[in-house]
Amino acid sequence: MFFNKNLNPKELQLVFILKDGSEVIVPPDYGGGENPVEEATLLSIDYPDLAINGNFDQDINIGNSSETANITLDKIKLSWSNSRSSQRVEKVKINDEIKWQSFSGEKSGNILNLNDIIIPPSTDGITVRFEFNRNISNSNMSLEFTMGDNTVKTIQ
Repeated sequence: MFFNKNLNPKELQLVFILKDGSEVIVPPDYGGGENPVEEATLLSIDYPDLAINGNFDQDINIGNSSETANITLDKIKLSWSNSRSSQRVEKVKINDEIKWQSFSGEKSGNILNLNDIIIPPSTDGITVRFEFNRNISNSNMSLEFTMGDNTVKTIQ
């Protein structure tokens, strides 16, 4: 086999032709141990607006755009504008199940360790809810998602 030296291995797709003429296609994001596609690129995020107006909580929706590979959500760095020292995030729920909680809360800009949440292939509509101890109205959120392979996706 000869390859163009500019070939991106993340875009490589293998096709095996069997003796009976049928094909087995291995997509570029096949997990097979070490996932060749960065997990952060497979994380889909649906957030119509990250402006918080008069709320003690904020929802976003996430998913996995891969058709074959699990992805792992490891940590979230949550920041919000107009932060006051008394404002804290206290809970992170995923589909109404508590995945992270701190009774003393964490300040804006701190990292929340979610302990490896697996998102199966072709999944969307997973609701992530951040619950705060105080009203954080008139703020804008930014989120930094760190995946199991240490790749990062940021939204602002």
